[in-house]
Amino acid sequence: MKQPCFLNLTKIFLICSLFLAGCSGKKADNRVVAAEDTREEVRIPDQESWNSTLVTTNFGKITAQISFGHMAKYEERNEYNFDQNIRVLFYDKKGKLKSSVKADSGFMNESMKIMEVFGHVVAHSDSADMTLYTARLVWNERLNKIISDGSVKITTDMDTLYGIGFESDVDLKHWQIKKPRGHSSRPIDLDIDKRIEGKKKE
Repeated sequence: MKQPCFLNLTKIFLICSLFLAGCSGKKADNRVVAAEDTREEVRIPDQESWNSTLVTTNFGKITAQISFGHMAKYEERNEYNFDQNIRVLFYDKKGKLKSSVKADSGFMNESMKIMEVFGHVVAHSDSADMTLYTARLVWNERLNKIISDGSVKITTDMDTLYGIGFESDVDLKHWQIKKPRGHSSRPIDLDIDKRIEGKKKE
């Protein structure tokens, strides 16, 4: 009479063991997946550099010179991340310095030919006597344009203007500000879109 009871207990024990093994296997699998997710989230740069300068070229001619306190490069994305005292110098086709930009941080996608800078961004051109202040600025190398879609402040020898949105060539000579307010020492016309276009007099 005892033996059937013993067999039943054995079966119950085996079933419980298999159940527990299955549960522990799932937990282990979950830990593996979590570890893989963590590895994907952590971006380890392929290359790093400190207190250096990066030069971009177009057909062998310098277009920009980027100085930085720290740079991290990610080969798969073809992307550079910059921080610590960023300064970008823009040059024309003859290699002459046209304008400069200072910022707190930024990144550049080499394939897309686009660079964005953030923080306390100041763009300046001596030849255009113009300075731009904003929190985010995009340089589109293919279009040879610098663009901001946020709040901006512009100072020239004749104007102090504020607005939302800005677009200019890298010389900062031909620029456009949207939704402007401020004051100017020259006559200007506001169109329907309330834009002001400025050009340094030759």
